[in-house]
Amino acid sequence: MTAMTAMTAMTTRTVEYPADGLTMIGHLALPAGVDRRPAVLLGPEGMGLSDVERRRADALAELGYVALAFDLHGGRYLGDPEEMLARCLPLLADPDRMRGIGHAALDVLRAEPRTDPDRIAAVGYGTGGAVGLELGRDGVDLRAIGTVQLRPGGTGRRPAQRRPRQRSDAVPGAGVINVRCRALSEQGIELHG
Repeated sequence: MTAMTAMTAMTTRTVEYPADGLTMIGHLALPAGVDRRPAVLLGPEGMGLSDVERRRADALAELGYVALAFDLHGGRYLGDPEEMLARCLPLLADPDRMRGIGHAALDVLRAEPRTDPDRIAAVGYGTGGAVGLELGRDGVDLRAIGTVQLRPGGTGRRPAQRRPRQRSDAVPGAGVINVRCRALSEQGIELHG
């Protein structure tokens, strides 16, 4: 690798931080360059941080965003559904705990010198999306909050028949749009080259 390639390549690193009585282990992805960039806080599904979220953070960094895929379970991935539910159901029932996890991750993202503190969005899957929503409900100034949520028990309809729902009233000051990252671009945070 040449010196020029090293200076312009996307980089990643593991970050540790305390939250919910645990040492969380997040995945921070930085875009090429040295300037301040918009940032995305990326929340995992209830099972915890996996390679899926790490790859999503990397993809966002390749598009020019600082991205932190945050942890829910102190570095553990809860592949057993019963174990995951035993951890997540009490967490989801306690907004203060979710906010604590979210604020801790957000503090890590804001502490990164490359992060533009005025252009931060939160995107999350399942439990990670709920954490993002709780940040918004707590008054955190986020440019957008995007969630991907599955309804318990499903709807009985095929996915193509479902209509996307927009809940811009759920969090004052932030556009809350389910499923698509295009929500970020609708809030002035471009997600494409």
